[in-house]
Amino acid sequence: MSFAEKRAALEQLFEQQEFEALVDQAAPLIFEYEDETDVDFFLLLAKAAKASQNTDDYEYFLFKAKEKAPQNTAVLLQLAEQEVLTGSKFTAKEYLQQILDIDSAHAKAHSYLGDILLAQLDYDTALVHYQKAMEGKNLAQNEQEQIAVAVVDLYQKSKSTAEALAFLEEYFPKEKFQANIEKLRLGLYQTDSAYKEQLKESLALLHQHLPTEVIYILNLAAIEPDHQAAIALYDKAMALALTEKEKTTVLKKRAYRLVQAEEWNKAVADYDALIDQEEQPLYFEMRAEAKEQLKDLKGALQDYSQALKLDGAASRLLKARGLLFAKAKQYDRAAADLTAAIKVTGSMGMAELYYHLGVVYNKNSDRNNSVKMLIKADQYGYAKAGQYLQEKYPEQLKKVRENSSEKIRAKYEAEFVRNAKSPILQQAFGRLWAPNMAKFIEASEKELLELPAFLSKQVLDNMSKELLIITAEGLLFFENGAEVPLEAYYSVEVESEHAILLEVQPVKGGSSASMRISFFEGELLLHYPVLEIDSAAKYYYPVEQPSADQLEKLNNKALALNYMPAIEAAIAEINT
Repeated sequence: MSFAEKRAALEQLFEQQEFEALVDQAAPLIFEYEDETDVDFFLLLAKAAKASQNTDDYEYFLFKAKEKAPQNTAVLLQLAEQEVLTGSKFTAKEYLQQILDIDSAHAKAHSYLGDILLAQLDYDTALVHYQKAMEGKNLAQNEQEQIAVAVVDLYQKSKSTAEALAFLEEYFPKEKFQANIEKLRLGLYQTDSAYKEQLKESLALLHQHLPTEVIYILNLAAIEPDHQAAIALYDKAMALALTEKEKTTVLKKRAYRLVQAEEWNKAVADYDALIDQEEQPLYFEMRAEAKEQLKDLKGALQDYSQALKLDGAASRLLKARGLLFAKAKQYDRAAADLTAAIKVTGSMGMAELYYHLGVVYNKNSDRNNSVKMLIKADQYGYAKAGQYLQEKYPEQLKKVRENSSEKIRAKYEAEFVRNAKSPILQQAFGRLWAPNMAKFIEASEKELLELPAFLSKQVLDNMSKELLIITAEGLLFFENGAEVPLEAYYSVEVESEHAILLEVQPVKGGSSASMRISFFEGELLLHYPVLEIDSAAKYYYPVEQPSADQLEKLNNKALALNYMPAIEAAIAEINT
């Protein structure tokens, strides 16, 4: 039998997937017909050895193939792949470079080199090879997608979202939809708030091409500002063949949007279904809110009670049930819940609770406790409390504020001389300071872009209304659009060459807070309140010609008392 006939028999064994038999029968032929063997013969044996997971034979046959054809790029590529698998990247790079010396446009060689260089953190060179691989145009789709994943990861390391997107558009234009590539785009959009519109378009495109994948419906609904449109998407999701876990997720999200859309009956039905699956306190809380809107006060109270039973003494639940008891005119129970809420709440929510408790006591004809609670709320800075006191108990309010003001003034009078000598404060005294909106927008641009348009506008409107006056005796601060300003005494905690830290005490009582002031290029930089997590300073400029609105705000400020003669004198000076 000739070599050609024996070789044909080997090829038949390969077709029959008799790989081990093929290798066994081929071994003697290597030496017997050494002059007749060629590169294809050894590649056949290498494929058989690889299929039978015989690594040693596989490498041996590849080396024999290389001996027959040292310039064969297919052999060199397989040798490089094997070196990568065994961890010998240096040798793999040598083989790949040999390929590129023979064929400088070899796409797979560039792709492998890109992978190796990326792992070695040589990002710039890796990117060059990936781009050359894509230019080769002869890679399979999955190989191109693997390169896209690597390149996007590379660009993300340097936070170059725009460059990553440009790469994808160059080699994977949007018109030719590829699911894996569009998912990559989506991931990039999700990491950068500058691409909100593109994010929505990408989700819609994925949903269009992959209509049964619920994740894209959920993500689309999550960013949909219109409640009805979001609910329609959740309805579409519920019609899919979902797992029980997916059904629960969709139901939970739809129920929440139904509450926001004020579709109370449908919301109750969804929370009924969720509660049938699992009794979570949040489900009872949300259903209680919907029942309250449907005038089912008894049912709402039962749900809040069940939520409290499951969640313990949660402040928000005690507050909600307390207000509902008040609506049902069960004032003793309302007072008990609101009192319990005060005991477990943090300082941020205390003022509102004192206000509601004061209102409940008033409705229950408990005048003394009503005034006490409302005064506490007022001292915590809750504007509605001051208004309610002014309406219901004006004399008591005036008396309490006068007494409080006198005590606090007595404590801080000794600071007036020290304050007057402060080099930093002297730059601020007697002037009207207003926010530099251009610098505020520049410093807050990222946060503002992440907010809905109406909220961004509200933030800017409130900020634009801020006004600040500082004297040696105290300060007046219209903060964040408030109609009732902060009027406060202060003392110096720390002063350096560049900044000063003040303890600021509202004249009407309540807790003090820290304020940091410095100056830069003639503008006042303000941090208030100073918190553990520092925020960007707000810039204020000195107003030379106050507007009519600013003067109106100063001259007709909503204060029950004009506490400080020094502030009134400063306002009079500004008027002139």
